[in-house]
Amino acid sequence: MTLFKELNRLMLDYNFYPSKKKAQNFVIAPDFVLKLVALANLQKNDVVLEVGAGTGFLTRELIKHCNVIAVELDDKLCVLLKEKFITEIEEGKLVLLEGNEVEMALKIPLVALKGSKVGMARNLVGHWRLIGWGEAS
Repeated sequence: MTLFKELNRLMLDYNFYPSKKKAQNFVIAPDFVLKLVALANLQKNDVVLEVGAGTGFLTRELIKHCNVIAVELDDKLCVLLKEKFITEIEEGKLVLLEGNEVEMALKIPLVALKGSKVGMARNLVGHWRLIGWGEAS
């Protein structure tokens, strides 16, 4: 099933649609997901913070390579993610944080070990953009 067809099925099953107010955009290009994960050169002991996990298309690929902390604001998508990744959540491969990512960023300290890979993103005009990538020093 293509990601576009899967997205349409999920939208019907979970009664949601992309919201401009929430700046929601759902990736439907599998090649993009694969390339993004490949470029990250992830290792098993890496942990990725995914802000706005949405339908979990990227999450599904990330979990194959590393552990993921996923943040999702939308209540309906949180239900979807909990059901879709119940095994990964129970195994500790995925931690799902529900709520506003800005509030969480203020409440949850993020620490990187020296030499670990770090990516920095910033919300620019309502959209998250990668602004830096490298190793923590």
